[in-house]
Amino acid sequence: YAPFPISSHAPSKMLVVIFHMHMLCFKLRVKTVSRTPDTKQKTIIESEIEEDFKVALMGIKKLPKSSRQGVYLAYLYYQKLFIKIKRTPAQKILLERIRIPNLKKIVLMLQSVVRYQTNLL
Repeated sequence: YAPFPISSHAPSKMLVVIFHMHMLCFKLRVKTVSRTPDTKQKTIIESEIEEDFKVALMGIKKLPKSSRQGVYLAYLYYQKLFIKIKRTPAQKILLERIRIPNLKKIVLMLQSVVRYQTNLL
């Protein structure tokens, strides 16, 4: 599914990805009230987010070169965060903040710069 045309709306698509990730955390936290985090709901939301990431990457590749690097860096960061969230049990998401260590953020930035400079995006 693609709510935006792929050609020029990668930044908007990244906002959709970010929104879905926030909704995943929010919905799991709401389940805390009943003390039963919903793994099935988490899995459904994760599959939606995966599709959003695929569409977002296609859109990023079609962005003007001047805009591509920053949007791609955000894409890499949120992709790594999403992978970490996927590996985290629903109950643990309710109790802990999931984050990317600062050193890993620097590595992601360097990867983004190298890919941008070598036209591997």
